[in-house]
Amino acid sequence: ENRLYTVGIFLDFCKAFDSVKHSILLKNLEMYGIHRIANKLFGSSLNSRRQYTKMHDIKSEFGLVNFDVPQGSILGPLLFIVYINDVVNIPLTTNIMLYADDTNAFFSGTNLQTIELQSNVWP
Repeated sequence: ENRLYTVGIFLDFCKAFDSVKHSILLKNLEMYGIHRIANKLFGSSLNSRRQYTKMHDIKSEFGLVNFDVPQGSILGPLLFIVYINDVVNIPLTTNIMLYADDTNAFFSGTNLQTIELQSNVWP
């Protein structure tokens, strides 16, 4: 009807939940109004986690978890979206859809070359 071209970019971040840097996530939570005690509680929850690997009866030493959000938790996907949510603030005529670790970007316009340039500039 409007005779527009549309280009879609579909991303599924590999190991997305494992790549969340806690300091950036805590800064983003602060930006969304999670201050002082609540922010420290999130920080403590994220930074105080330890894990080990077990194979048969052999266990590794405990190691601190410096990156990631808890998978299988209710907050995990929400924290990941808070972590990457500023990707939607790019100054292009783009429609961006976020769901957990899936991101879709759609570029529309009457000129195919302009849309191609926009999609190539997108992070």
